[in-house]
Amino acid sequence: MFFSRAERGFSLLELMIGTLIGLIGLTWVTQIYLQNQSAQRTTISEGGVNSGGAYATSILERDLRMAGFGIQQTSALNCPTLTSVTPNITIAPAVITQGAGNLSDSITILSSGNIDRPLPSALTASMQGDQLVLSSTTGFNAQDILLIVPQSNGTPCALVQVNAAPSLTQQITLTPNLLSLTGTLPNYQIADSVFSLGPLTTQAWRNPLTLRTYDVDANNAQLRGRDLLVANTLLPIADGIVNLQAEYAFDNGSDNGTISATSYV
Repeated sequence: MFFSRAERGFSLLELMIGTLIGLIGLTWVTQIYLQNQSAQRTTISEGGVNSGGAYATSILERDLRMAGFGIQQTSALNCPTLTSVTPNITIAPAVITQGAGNLSDSITILSSGNIDRPLPSALTASMQGDQLVLSSTTGFNAQDILLIVPQSNGTPCALVQVNAAPSLTQQITLTPNLLSLTGTLPNYQIADSVFSLGPLTTQAWRNPLTLRTYDVDANNAQLRGRDLLVANTLLPIADGIVNLQAEYAFDNGSDNGTISATSYV
């Protein structure tokens, strides 16, 4: 039997050339696919890092904007506190602890959550036991944490808690030894300042005080926060954070309050 030329199939050489062209095309398509997948993974990863960074920044910004609220009195700043929950509590709006070498810094932020009492009251009688008599108890509530600031520089401050709602005679009873005081309270005197910083935890419409430290867990790339007066344990806040470096500068009172980039620490 004979076949015409039109009925013949492809030769071996033609099949090999066609296969080679097909493989080249398949390789090209595969390469494009892999590049697209890599770009997609990179975009998703960068998006996760950006969103984590934005979230971490928003958390820090929220607390930093409120830093120092409710303790606007020079005598209260850097006052040594009489409590052993966290022995190194510093009464200051923000405290930066520099990390060794290139390690992350940590930031501790303090602010009052009591928007009803941004200014201190004052003792109108010497403190007797667990009793405080104040010039005004407006804005003071049960479970509030109080900061007692003496006029005498040699007397430590104290963080204590209100046991019950103030009486009609402007008297407040304290919860004994709630914050593990290292010793008995000093005999605070007339005109010593008393700040109400709000409760330890959120209560109905009332915000808690903030005494929180932020740092970065480099091993897990996480921003962490520690509430010093509540659980005192580090909790992860945001992923994808590898370092935290805090910069600050002092206003020297000149140039209309502007600060040059070289003055940052």
